Amino acid sequence: MNTLFKRCRGSRCIGKSASHLFVGPTGSCNRSIAHPFGAGSRWCVSTPLQDLGHSIGDIELLRAHVEASAIERHLMHQQAENAIVEGAEIRKHLSELTNDIHDLIVMLRREGVGYRSPRPRLATCGSDARDVLRPENDFVVLQPSHLSEMGHQVIAKLALVSNHASHRERLLREIMAVEACAWDQAHEVLAVMDQYNEQYYWIISLPYRLGISAAFVFGIAGCLLVFYKPAALWYAHNIVQEDLPEGVDDINTMTTNQVGTWTWNWMEPMIGTASFFLICCQFTRAQIRNLDIKPFTQRMVARRADRCAQRFPMYDKSVVRAWAKHMPVVGADFLPVYKRDQGFKGPTSGL
Repeated sequence: MNTLFKRCRGSRCIGKSASHLFVGPTGSCNRSIAHPFGAGSRWCVSTPLQDLGHSIGDIELLRAHVEASAIERHLMHQQAENAIVEGAEIRKHLSELTNDIHDLIVMLRREGVGYRSPRPRLATCGSDARDVLRPENDFVVLQPSHLSEMGHQVIAKLALVSNHASHRERLLREIMAVEACAWDQAHEVLAVMDQYNEQYYWIISLPYRLGISAAFVFGIAGCLLVFYKPAALWYAHNIVQEDLPEGVDDINTMTTNQVGTWTWNWMEPMIGTASFFLICCQFTRAQIRNLDIKPFTQRMVARRADRCAQRFPMYDKSVVRAWAKHMPVVGADFLPVYKRDQGFKGPTSGL
């Protein structure tokens, strides 16, 4: 494009070519773009007629650049406003983080010796000369009295060492997370789960109850048959078909030790065989454990835990199984104490 700049005075433009079209607001340059220059003079931009279309295109391109610049300035303004808002949020989060760090420092200091008031000792030398440190009131009020006041990490560590109270607390928190309920309300769901879990308690515990009863009866009967005179005489005459020792007409004339020596002739094989059988059972159980084979007890509690986990699939399976494996405590009346009857605190956790 051949664009010529001409200096004009008044209504005449000084130039070498007469074929230019001037673009201006006044005088003979009423169709040209003129810029005032000095007193009574101006600069005119003259464009050949064939380049007029190119000039208009340049003007449109310039206008587009101006509009793009305006849009860019608007976007930059919005970004600046967003940056101000984000800066305010960052300052807010930074303030919260500062408060959290301060609370953490206070907690760590309370775990140390800083919150224990010193008291002087009477001794004046050695370690006894140091001050006695006692906890302060603002520190002891934070002492946990129940497992529910512990954090997740502490409860998880207790669960790894088979602490049933921690298994119970983990299941309560799992119920709270799934059901979106409070800790007190989670106990209602736990009671329903415990009732289902203990449906077959008496069937599972029957072999153990029979074993305890049989061991107690046979132990008492063995002592009576060896040393108790009426029982020993009845067993000798009716079962063993044995008479009293020579020279003895009445068993009442014999002492207790003499009766035991007499009855040991037939009681020793039975007691010895029973003892050997129990020793063999213990040896078998030890080898089963060495081979990592689940004995009867572990098989029963594992089946019980699987059944409970399948009944309540909405909760984490490992948490439910760990809780369901625990058998209820048996009281002095030989009856179980179910977990749903132990209240909010539940079984003791050792705290």
